[in-house]
Amino acid sequence: MDKKNLTRRQFLRQAGGATGGAAMGAGAAAGMVAPGLSWAAELENAPAVDRKQLVAALGDTIIPTADGYPGYRRLEQYGITDEVMKGLGGITQQEANLFNAAAGEFQGSGFLELDEAGRSAFLEQVVASFPEGTFGQGTETMKPTGEPLETKLDAAAVRTLQKVFQTTRTRVMVVFYQNFPENRVSRDGEGIPVVPGGDLHQIINPNTARVETGWDIANFPGPMSWEEEQERRERYKQIHWHED
Repeated sequence: MDKKNLTRRQFLRQAGGATGGAAMGAGAAAGMVAPGLSWAAELENAPAVDRKQLVAALGDTIIPTADGYPGYRRLEQYGITDEVMKGLGGITQQEANLFNAAAGEFQGSGFLELDEAGRSAFLEQVVASFPEGTFGQGTETMKPTGEPLETKLDAAAVRTLQKVFQTTRTRVMVVFYQNFPENRVSRDGEGIPVVPGGDLHQIINPNTARVETGWDIANFPGPMSWEEEQERRERYKQIHWHED
């Protein structure tokens, strides 16, 4: 992955959330318009796509994986896409079909068939379709390229692309940076956290050095250990507080 593509992906990763009404309130599914056909008919005719593969491709495009740059795809062996999909029930199969097919209208191939540059370019077009001042519009990180989605798609279809991208991106970011796959505390049959024998402090940090997770990438160590808490207490005791 070259520097240019890394910058493109940073743009997709850093773009802020859009206003709710711009995409999340899209309502019914939408599709591309062809002469003589309604957008609903076109949607039904969009070739079926493997939803898991589509989500995995989106995740890999938003949070890249390369030498020295750990990211989404590296966690696929632990089932990150399966975990992401648990929160994507609001995206229908038809909406996924449309998203994949629409990429071909602008990049020449369905989203799954595109290389990383083509996928990034299409997602930039989707980002650029959000109202100004919402989903990363106005940022200088990367200027979106390519023709506007509105040149070939109707408003309902554009809202569907926005919905699929925004919903998937949010879920990908949440799962990745919540420390998957080391985001769960071991619990017993009654739901009580399992702590090492003799541990009276019950400070639980599921993160380990076994997997480089979102916490590690963000340099977040997780909850402090008891020893760290004690060190902080002693440090703060040395601070002389007084009223100015």
